[in-house]
Amino acid sequence: MDLHATEVSPPSIGTTPPRLDAYVVGGRRERYPNADLYDAVHCATGTPYRLYVLRPHAMANGALLHQIACEADAARWLQHPAVPKLDVLGTTPGRRHYLAAEHRPGPSLRTLVADSGWLPAEYVVRLAAPLVEVLDEAHALGLVHGRLTPDVVHVTEAPAYGGTGVTLTGLGLAAVTRGVEVTSDERPFISPAQAAGGSPTASDDVYGLASLLDYALHGEVCATECVAENAGPRKTVSCVLRAARSPNPADRPPSVRVFWEELLSALVAGDSTADAPRRSHTGTRVRAPMPPTRYRRRVPRAYIWWLAVPMLAALGALARGTAGATHRGPTRGGELGHGLRQLAGTR
Repeated sequence: MDLHATEVSPPSIGTTPPRLDAYVVGGRRERYPNADLYDAVHCATGTPYRLYVLRPHAMANGALLHQIACEADAARWLQHPAVPKLDVLGTTPGRRHYLAAEHRPGPSLRTLVADSGWLPAEYVVRLAAPLVEVLDEAHALGLVHGRLTPDVVHVTEAPAYGGTGVTLTGLGLAAVTRGVEVTSDERPFISPAQAAGGSPTASDDVYGLASLLDYALHGEVCATECVAENAGPRKTVSCVLRAARSPNPADRPPSVRVFWEELLSALVAGDSTADAPRRSHTGTRVRAPMPPTRYRRRVPRAYIWWLAVPMLAALGALARGTAGATHRGPTRGGELGHGLRQLAGTR
């Protein structure tokens, strides 16, 4: 089977779906400047995938092919649960290369904010923690995302991190999707240098992450002023966000980790909205982020009572036995043993 640059319609009922290596291929979802995007399902596992099939002009660009292969190799080193699996580079029978990326269904961050208007600070902290970890690991591998918008952050059905299953799509695919026009909805999240056509850098990811968190906290990207009145020596949230979204990369935090630590300090130390009354929905103090839920062991109440009742019975029996031994002589001390035998019977 060959995947041409022309439209590929979904298979009709009763026909055999086309196959490509280990995937059953559906219809084409989207056309990027360098690749066509297809729905697919892994034959062995039934896992949904998205196939990025390079277009003919991209196949003729040796430098682009080299960058695509390097980014895909680096992305496969990421083992974080928030990163979808990226399969090896394959080739169609028509000699066109393709990448297969795992697809995890779930609402995007844009959908969540559109439905609620804004998200509580505690939830944003839990949502952002895995994103910071992923970006920090990716930057250490020399890999950048380059397009951090609310549309690439998804909350999946299967919890993967602290009860909030977060998925970050697009890592390792920057070269594949290069040249895609920045829409008006995406522009607030893209740095000025990158919007002007510059190559994405790790500093641009700091800019994008700050824009994402500002959007999640307030329902819009609005950190344009740094109001430090009555703030003392610490930075307010608006100051941290504004510095990270500076047009000058030299004025931004040097890494996503440094930016995250500064933001957490501002959130924990005081009011995240003391400098902007219109943002009163995040005006409460927030606690430091708790460990993921899977690491916090909760003891069921029934188990507590199961332990408490026999313990109370044993104490009562001990008290009765002690009283009998004291006031009635040692011959009556057998009541204590009788009480313990009763306790053993209850268990």
